Amino acid sequence: MPFTRRRFVAESSVAMALLAGCAGFPDSTTTITELEVELANGTDDSHAFHFAVETSDGLSEWESREVAPKTSESVVREPPEEFDPVAVHGVVDDQTARGELRGIDNTEANEMCLHVIFEYGLGDRPTFLQDSDSRC
Repeated sequence: MPFTRRRFVAESSVAMALLAGCAGFPDSTTTITELEVELANGTDDSHAFHFAVETSDGLSEWESREVAPKTSESVVREPPEEFDPVAVHGVVDDQTARGELRGIDNTEANEMCLHVIFEYGLGDRPTFLQDSDSRC
């Protein structure tokens, strides 16, 4: 059961305006084997993080986690078949963030793990950052 595998680059909500219209992934034989969303709370209080992944078919179900002060918690998901990510949406304390996802143009990796960081309390607004690793 193959999965479509692509690299994410989720920019901060401020940088999203610069990337408008750039979302999308080229055809690739790379498969996404794991999606990890790290919820990072940089404040002195516990906060509820809510996030959902948007694909070309629409928004997935929202997931929520309470994260203790000055800690982070990871949520690991196996991507669904035909995983075609477009963006990640998040809410913390009525502050919203959206990170558009971009693919890699020249990857030779057959499998890749995607790591998205949803930060709160480390800047003026909640922020999405992205990383990927072919060493799953």
